Amino acid sequence: MGKMDLEKWNTILEQLNPVKSSGPDLLHPTVLKETKTAIVVPLSLIFKQSYLEGEVVDDLKNAHVKVFLKRAQEKMLLITVL
Repeated sequence: MGKMDLEKWNTILEQLNPVKSSGPDLLHPTVLKETKTAIVVPLSLIFKQSYLEGEVVDDLKNAHVKVFLKRAQEKMLLITVL
């Protein structure tokens, strides 16, 4: 595990928006941001191991995606589909 990996994870955790609500893991962004020095190493190890094994944790596979289109985007979408 290189220094660059830890810096990258530190940056990602620092950029979390504390106003947003918690995700499917039920951890609030403020908690993640405030504990980043303690969780950055285990977090990077978990994702690195997952990447090397080519497996994704089941909790990360579940996503709640909602698309909100404005009227102009809806018209463009209809044009490109036709």
